[in-house]
Amino acid sequence: MSSELTVVAPECESAGSSLCRQVLATEWPLLAAAVRAVHERRPVTLVGVASVVRGSTWLARLFGWATGLPPEQHNGPVTVLLEATHAGTRERWTRYFGTARPMRSTLRPAADYIDETIGVTRLRFKYSLEGGAIRWTAVAGRTLGVRWPDSWLKGIDASETIRGNQYYFNVRAALPVVGLVVHYVGAVDVVVP
Repeated sequence: MSSELTVVAPECESAGSSLCRQVLATEWPLLAAAVRAVHERRPVTLVGVASVVRGSTWLARLFGWATGLPPEQHNGPVTVLLEATHAGTRERWTRYFGTARPMRSTLRPAADYIDETIGVTRLRFKYSLEGGAIRWTAVAGRTLGVRWPDSWLKGIDASETIRGNQYYFNVRAALPVVGLVVHYVGAVDVVVP
């Protein structure tokens, strides 16, 4: 199956069900409880602390600005709102790091993949399970419609796991020549309304 960025929207499993749950399907019960709680339904709000490191080269700063990445912070507050849109076929993830402008992205299914659009960039990810955690592996990318070389994807790494009883995320993006673009990590709790 090609990892080219074309969208195939599956039937929504049920109103309020997350895309993660739909894509993982039979592997869903294998997720750690804290990770599953984040992806159980939509909407959900996460609150905790996060640290952000930004790349220092001018290309990294330009890329970060174009995609709306958050500024640096150390163990600062983070709130993440995950919402279903387009009748449950897409999700909007809004991340509030401290008092910075919100970092927004849109996720949508593409067969066995998830496409995430953030600013002018769209990345395609394959989910894999590792001991109850989710690893996001980048398999394709585009910026302003221009396809990335495969070598650019090797520096993108993301995971969702648990630390203690908390949901823990770790996202790192580095590109050849550009270097580190952003690395953010955090631990959050699901806020039940």
